[in-house]
Amino acid sequence: VFPSVSFGPLVHALCRLIPSEDKGIARFSIRAVKTLLLDDALRPQAVAAGICDVLVQALKHWKTNTSCSCEILASVQTLMWDGSVVNQLVEQGVTPLLLYHLQSPDLEITLLSLATLANLLACCDSLLLTNDLVIKEIEGVLEIILDATKSRDKNKRCYAVAAIANATSHPILAGRITELGGLSLLEEIEMKNKANLSLGGTRVAECAETAVLRLSGHIDSKIAVRKYSYKWGNKPVIELMLDSQTNGNRLQVCVVVW
Repeated sequence: VFPSVSFGPLVHALCRLIPSEDKGIARFSIRAVKTLLLDDALRPQAVAAGICDVLVQALKHWKTNTSCSCEILASVQTLMWDGSVVNQLVEQGVTPLLLYHLQSPDLEITLLSLATLANLLACCDSLLLTNDLVIKEIEGVLEIILDATKSRDKNKRCYAVAAIANATSHPILAGRITELGGLSLLEEIEMKNKANLSLGGTRVAECAETAVLRLSGHIDSKIAVRKYSYKWGNKPVIELMLDSQTNGNRLQVCVVVW
């Protein structure tokens, strides 16, 4: 376990190294931050040191560099998952950058962007409820996210369905999803995944079911509080894909392959 008393000076040093013009120094500094942010005790210290602003500025600077962008997006994903700094990241201008990377031809960048957007959209009925600018920006890419739910890549489909499920808790986004034919698409996804437990349909089907019920006007307190957010790392992806109780052996194989 990394001693928290030593983390303060380290994170301040990393915050100074990340803006480096040297790609190698920047990438490895961001990778160190990405790993340290996974620790719940260290993350608040990193936030206090100004890591949110540093990462957003780095994402702007390195947005055309795949390797650096992957490391930064993974770090931002964990911060978004935490929830306590969502407004801070949004104010720093992270949303347009996420939407830019969502359309990347690189699969890893797309996956990280989708996962981070899912985390952001988990707050769309609370912290972002009255943030018209961000809602409008996300509204413009809902068609892309809906299209991702039909992807041949399992991970991409899973994160996309989770993002859409979260988005349905906001009235404007829910209306746009319905206009785009999202209800029938999500009903189809729910039906297919409920019938295909071997591919982890239980969790994907739940995301689709949540979206379908909300779009259909179903009022249920249990459905209203459903949120889907994912910390960076292997475990959230696998948990989204597979039911760990019924597919234990298959889960072990996926960990090795990943």
